[in-house]
Amino acid sequence: MNNRDTQISNISLSQHGWKDVAAPRRQKVIFSAETKTHDGLKPEHEAFDELLFLFFSQCRSRNEDYENYRRHLPIVCVLLQSLIERSKADPEKSFHVLPCGGGRLTKVIFNVHQKWLHSFMKELLTHRAIVQ
Repeated sequence: MNNRDTQISNISLSQHGWKDVAAPRRQKVIFSAETKTHDGLKPEHEAFDELLFLFFSQCRSRNEDYENYRRHLPIVCVLLQSLIERSKADPEKSFHVLPCGGGRLTKVIFNVHQKWLHSFMKELLTHRAIVQ
């Protein structure tokens, strides 16, 4: 490319408001060792959310559903009891199903969902006894 061609290409670029800019260098990002490596739900919260979602959508859960989350059933019982206590304290207010929010079922209202929550607890305790 001779000098005249360079001048012509620079003129045509500048006529359109473009500048002759070199391609940017690639930057490399390095995270510290303390950085969180997983950005999803905790396994026990995922189990609670999934089982409660299946229960609310099917009015019951299947044995296979409980078998898939067998090792989390004790914690799921605690999470459900906590949800019932939190929502019972203010029955008209909506509460997040999971303590930190997220998941598929986002909120419950005790006055509306009381029957469902107690039915789920009964079913959960039954399956927990069978699975153990």
